[in-house]
Amino acid sequence: MKCINCGEREAKIDHLCYKCFYDRKVNWDKVVDYFNRLKIKRCKICGNLFYKNKITTIPKIYSVLKEKVSEVVGDVPIEFIYEDNKITIVFLDEEGPYKYLDLDIEEIICEECMIERQDRYNILIQVRGSKDFVLKIKEILINRRVKIVKEENKREGIDIKIRGNPNYIWRIINEIKKYAEIKRSGSTRGFDFQKGYEKKIVTFSVREK
Repeated sequence: MKCINCGEREAKIDHLCYKCFYDRKVNWDKVVDYFNRLKIKRCKICGNLFYKNKITTIPKIYSVLKEKVSEVVGDVPIEFIYEDNKITIVFLDEEGPYKYLDLDIEEIICEECMIERQDRYNILIQVRGSKDFVLKIKEILINRRVKIVKEENKREGIDIKIRGNPNYIWRIINEIKKYAEIKRSGSTRGFDFQKGYEKKIVTFSVREK
């Protein structure tokens, strides 16, 4: 079946060839605006890519973009180019490339790299109590594979500096509240991982009852 518009090329989508479909059916301003709102980020230190604030890979991003093209434009042939910190979606017609859509990738410093550049920790656990109590807390953290960066002995216990997710650490610490007094607070130190402004390092106080 021939394209109902040009009558020359084979119909591929909506009774049109790809070229006529692009010319007549696609609002490119809306397409460009839609894809510009997709937040793809790249850490300028480690090089990892992020989509929706989760680490990802180029093949996975291509898969997401292919689905988005299908939703926004239609089932059309596309290719991808990734170079110079930019992803280009190439829309193809019967003769080759029809349109190039460039997606800029925002450069950030990811959480892991920001911690590396600071004091290497973002959580402080202040454990106060007997030697056996301190050893028990350390054993719980190690068994849960918590990344302990540094330990500092104090007069009544120990300060444990940790690198990780504060909410995950809070859940672990709450498991020992039956024999410990627990408090959670924050002190302003360091910088926000994504935006570069001051951010809190979370402090947990764990005192033997």
